[in-house]
Amino acid sequence: MKLICFFFTLCCIGHSFVYATPETEIIQMSWTKSYGGDAHETVHAMLNTSDGGQILVGTTASKGIGKTDGWIFKVDETGEIVWERTIGGKEDDTLLDIVANDKGGYMLTGTTFSKGHGSADIWLVRIDEVGNMDWNIALGTTKTEKGGEIIKNADGEYVIAGTRHLGNYTVGDSSRRYELAHYIWLMKFDDEANLLWDERVHVDAMLYITDLHQTQDGGYILSAISKKDVKNDEDSFIMKMDNEGLVMWKKWLGQKGVPDMIHGILPMTNGTFLLAGISINKNNEEDANGWLLLMDGMGYVTWEKFYGNIGKGGDEFHAINRTKDNYILLAGLNGESSLSEGSMWMLKAKRNGDIVWEQKFGQQAIERAYVVSVNRNNEILVAGNSDLHAISSEPAPTDNHKLAAESTPGNVRLVKYAPKKIQIAPKQQTPVTTELFNITQ
Repeated sequence: MKLICFFFTLCCIGHSFVYATPETEIIQMSWTKSYGGDAHETVHAMLNTSDGGQILVGTTASKGIGKTDGWIFKVDETGEIVWERTIGGKEDDTLLDIVANDKGGYMLTGTTFSKGHGSADIWLVRIDEVGNMDWNIALGTTKTEKGGEIIKNADGEYVIAGTRHLGNYTVGDSSRRYELAHYIWLMKFDDEANLLWDERVHVDAMLYITDLHQTQDGGYILSAISKKDVKNDEDSFIMKMDNEGLVMWKKWLGQKGVPDMIHGILPMTNGTFLLAGISINKNNEEDANGWLLLMDGMGYVTWEKFYGNIGKGGDEFHAINRTKDNYILLAGLNGESSLSEGSMWMLKAKRNGDIVWEQKFGQQAIERAYVVSVNRNNEILVAGNSDLHAISSEPAPTDNHKLAAESTPGNVRLVKYAPKKIQIAPKQQTPVTTELFNITQ
């Protein structure tokens, strides 16, 4: 009789079992650029172009012919300006948003004080692929209208969300009183600026539009900052409309007595919405935090989370977007930083709001991000304002992104980041020798 013993040596790496090497993502800054002149400039929107560049839209007080002018410029993949245009008259004009059209050019919206019917009008502008203006029109009455957001819907038409502010005198018992009526004004146009429909929604107090999107059902959702009535502080509301602009529901968000603000909406594939903004501490209005909420399709908040230096400083979210791997990007201001008086702040988060990584960029200034996007190479572009006033000319260390200054007060800042996957070395495993079975013959 023979006793045959079989032994197997099981090694944790590279033998009987194959283990996936874990990875993590880090973020590296590729470059930063500053744009503008010797006065104040502001960026409001940014659009990725098919050749890998970006078009930035905003306001300039350094260039143009008016007090302020609409400002639009294109940069290439290295941040160098390809072309630059100013649009406007002798008064204050600003461009607020941009979408691509079907002719290779772009449609923009803003507010103009230089032309139109009243003190201010909603401004609709079409430009060609190199920024030359095809036409521009003012939309309004003899009162005051202001621009907001523009989107291109699934039918290839353009929907604009702006505001109307109409004044009337009313006679009381012994005095004459001036009152304002405020409206959200939603309009749909074709590519030649022919009006297809418009709807107005009354609100009780002054407001401005912060974001607009088309929803899965063909309708629209917008965010606005207003007041429930003239006695309240500013708060945000979210309004859902059908495909003809008729209101389906409206929800107010925020705490009583402090101004909480939603600046961005991100529609999700399951019909819900992520909302990003600023939440104020009721006990200390100088203490603000980044605010992220999940809202269902009927306007009910499922959860909310707060980010930043809780209880210590002013942190803000001004933009929200998604990455190509379906994570969330948030951008704004981090108010407590060793880099500056206030830093550009960007976070990548999971769909449940958990942070994957965060990044700050700042100089000896207040730098606030207003737009964040992902280009065709999966690189992240963050644009905002750099209000510099005390700058050192000495080269700064690269490990904290406090770079040598290249800006003047009130310039636009653009930063490009490149995410990079790195492998995490697994812990070394000790091979284990195990007797599996005996066979007797």
